[in-house]
Amino acid sequence: MSVHSSAYFWNGETLVLHIFLQPRASQNEWAGQHNGRIRLRVTAAPVDNQANRECVKFISKSLKTAKTNVKVVQGQTSRFKTVEILKSDPKSWKKILEGVDN
Repeated sequence: MSVHSSAYFWNGETLVLHIFLQPRASQNEWAGQHNGRIRLRVTAAPVDNQANRECVKFISKSLKTAKTNVKVVQGQTSRFKTVEILKSDPKSWKKILEGVDN
């Protein structure tokens, strides 16, 4: 199945997400879209890379893959991030990304 959206796409076997990260939220959650990106809310503050670490941790848990398979490849100091995920669980990413598209 080929899935493509402005917010996410597949590059071979790597899932690439364009994320709008909202730090200091009340809970970690996928929260729809924001300006063509997947909105992700995390409880961590944007200080000392805490929000990025929480982002990677939440994505890896949601997509049932190891944290080492999730990498912020662009936007380390921005709310606008590009994240690559290797070996994500197909059932998990389909459920999450379908929810984001609606």
